[in-house]
Amino acid sequence: MSAPTQGPPAQWSGQPAEGWQGHYQPAGWIPNSHTGTGGLVTALAVIGLGALAWYYLGPDLRRYLKIRSM
Repeated sequence: MSAPTQGPPAQWSGQPAEGWQGHYQPAGWIPNSHTGTGGLVTALAVIGLGALAWYYLGPDLRRYLKIRSM
């Protein structure tokens, strides 16, 4: 048998093969212009609900904590 011929190892050039763009599109982050508005509305809703809860439950909660500490 003859020995296999060995040449220099193949090296990757760092460039993708030609024509790959039409076959593969990586999923990426798509910026959303409404993200800031949604976050602001959510924050205002949470703050408003917290204020309402404190207005209605605050006096009773303070009274309960005072009685509990006695």
